[in-house]
Order: sequence, then C-alpha cells, then structure tokens
Amino acid sequence: MRPTVLTTLALAAVIAALAAQVDAAMVLHSTMDNSDVGAGAGTDSTQNGTFQVRDSAGSAENGTAGANAFGTPAATSSAHITSGATGRIGQALAFPSEKTDDRGVSYGDVWNPGTGSYTVALWFDALDLLGNEIIAAKGNDDSNGYGWSIFTSDATLGVRARALTGEKAGMSDTIVNASVFHHIAMVIDRDANKLFGYLDGALMANVGGFGAAGNTLPSAADVTSPVSLVLGLRSRNDFELQGLIDDFAIFDEPLSASTIADIYQGGLDGRDVAQVTQSDTVPVPATWALATLGLVGLQLVRRRGAGPAGPRVD
Repeated sequence: MRPTVLTTLALAAVIAALAAQVDAAMVLHSTMDNSDVGAGAGTDSTQNGTFQVRDSAGSAENGTAGANAFGTPAATSSAHITSGATGRIGQALAFPSEKTDDRGVSYGDVWNPGTGSYTVALWFDALDLLGNEIIAAKGNDDSNGYGWSIFTSDATLGVRARALTGEKAGMSDTIVNASVFHHIAMVIDRDANKLFGYLDGALMANVGGFGAAGNTLPSAADVTSPVSLVLGLRSRNDFELQGLIDDFAIFDEPLSASTIADIYQGGLDGRDVAQVTQSDTVPVPATWALATLGLVGLQLVRRRGAGPAGPRVD
C-alpha cells in the first residue's frame, strides 16, 4: 500500500505546485467593473492592490502623497475619469476627451520588471488617433527614460522599454480604426532576450522604432523605474489618453504567443484575462480529482492485479 500513498502524495504536490504557479503569475488585475469611480478622485479595488484616480494637477509624480496629490475639477467639468462605461468585458474606465494636466490613474511604485520576465495585457478603445497618448507606463517618459510604456502616436501603437544600462527595445503596429476595442500585450521574455508586442492577438509587424533599433533586451538588462505605474498619462503628467481601458493585468512571467491569442479571443467571447489564463493553465478541480482517483485506482489494480505474482520475499 505504501506505493499508493506515495503516488497520492506526489499527485497532490504536483497539483499544489501548479495552482501556486497560477497564483504567482498574475500579480495585478483590474477588471474595471466597479462603478464607484465617479466625478473627482476615487479608488477601485484590484486583485492585488488599489488604484487611485487623479483628476487635476497638483504633484510632480503620480502617486505622490500630499494635500494636492489628488484634486477634483469643477463639478461641471467633463474632464473627470469615471467607471461604469461599457467595456469589452463588463465595464471599462473612461478617460474623457477633455484633457487636464495630471489626469490619470496611479497604482503607486509597484511591479517593476527588474531583470525578470514580465507581461502587461489590457483592452483599450481610443476616441481618436491624433497625437501622442500614453495607455500604460512605468516610467519611460521618452525614448531615453528608464522603464516601459505602451502608447499611441497618431495611428501607430507602440511598446517600448529601456534598461538602466541603456539598452532599448520596442515594437509597433498600425491601428486601423478608432472607437473600437483593441487588445494589446507587451511581453519581456528573458529566455528569448526579447521584448514582444501584440495587437489583437497577433505579433506586432514592426521591430524597433521610437528610439529603439530593435526588440532585443539582454537577460541582465534591468528595466526598473522609480515612479508610479500609471494608466492614461505619463509620469510627467501629460500625453493623456482619450478613450477607455478595460481588463488590465500584469504577470511576472512571459506569456506565450498562443496564450496572448487566447486572451484576445477570450475577450471577444466575454471572458476576462484571469478566466482565460487560469482555465488554460490548470484543469478544473473536478478534472484533477478524477485524474487522481484514476491513477490511484490503477496503482491499486497493479498491486493487487491479475496475472501471475512473483515470488514473495519476507
């Protein structure tokens, strides 16, 4: 009976390890489905933290604490960031067409890629395709800034990163139409020594650009920036986004091209990134239970089994 016990324990360990990998992979997830972000500053709970909405100028860096860190425009202003808009999956956060300095969303100084692998994924809908607008960023205010950014420049969508040692990597593609939800993902893959960008589930067409000669990013290149993780503007408080953001997530691993495609298709089917990645990575508990029972039963049959037994040694 001892081999059966060992088999059961081994299977339990494998199941626990795989479940832990899923929990560790997604480090941040904002579904944007809460409706409590109204006119003025507000907050929204996420899987592993809270973001704060900034509606007016008042501090040099997003997320800086202080009396003027979060302001509110006049009650009649149309510059407020609000939730409750129709998203790709459920609701979305709306960044209106009227711009004010320092109007965006801040998570604080969290989740630097450092020298690890990293994936950022989100849905966005641009109101227009004019000028420069930041969708999401952790530093990288320009081509010489440390950190990473996801942005539009007219009809071009770009992803870019710069390491503390100066290495730059980027990719870009063309957005065909505005006022339509698109899915974007940026992947820092340390095994491949590359930065990859994806638009609507497919690898971006152009390598390099916006100050980067290519998309190579050495494994030891440290992509750390000491500013806040932001949505809808850069940390210098400009390049505000006009549009919608939905289902924002960060992973501490490089998601594969097939997983990115699955996330895109899942969003079209109404499933958020957590539902897609967890169902794709770990079978449902019932499946594991059946597999465990089947293997344990097989072990018992083999121990008791039919057919001639070997000589018994006491």
